[in-house]
Amino acid sequence: MVEYKDRLVQAMTAAEMKTADLADRLGLSYQAIKKVVDGNTKALTAENSARAAQLLNVSSDWLALGEGTMARSSTVMPYSDLSPAPIPGRPSIAVPVLSNSASMGSGAELLEHDVLTGDLKLSQEWVTQRVKPSNVQALRFIHAYGDSMKGTFNDGDILLVDTGIRLVDIDGVYVLCAHDRLFVKRVRQRWDGQFEISSDNPSIKTSDLLDGREQLDVRGRVLWAWNGQKL
Repeated sequence: MVEYKDRLVQAMTAAEMKTADLADRLGLSYQAIKKVVDGNTKALTAENSARAAQLLNVSSDWLALGEGTMARSSTVMPYSDLSPAPIPGRPSIAVPVLSNSASMGSGAELLEHDVLTGDLKLSQEWVTQRVKPSNVQALRFIHAYGDSMKGTFNDGDILLVDTGIRLVDIDGVYVLCAHDRLFVKRVRQRWDGQFEISSDNPSIKTSDLLDGREQLDVRGRVLWAWNGQKL
């Protein structure tokens, strides 16, 4: 008799998804998935099983009960085609749009207080599975101006920023504050511990090094540019 664990392993193999990857995307521990795969736990909860079926692009009824065919309906959107746009009937997240903007060049003046000009709604599924912020409540939209990051994003693009990130934990594009101005720059940490701040536009060769004596005021990390590019 084909058991739940057998169907789960079959679906994971077809999707080329490892145990650790499925656990990460479901927000579960590695051991929780491993116990199901090994047959030590009978099955995932109904909710997690349905989410796993969506991630693995298989029928939820087939995975949970062994009913019907393995392939999911073509009308259901697979994980690889997740869209940031909210889907009617599914959970969405309202992300505030700030009037503060960040310059990719000489810096944009920092308002004394963040002023909300509205919000944009995003698919909760897309945010949690594709963007993976430190905290969804820390997400903010800002506009970027200038051309120093041209090629990655352009003048006037809207940026999705995780304002919960206040340290350079990985190399990436960050919103920085210096001299009461906001900047969007790429930051990477060198082997010697210094932070290199640079622009992506090849025609702008400027870069700065901070050795720790200067204060690096990080206001957030840019997770997505509204040209469809994950950063």
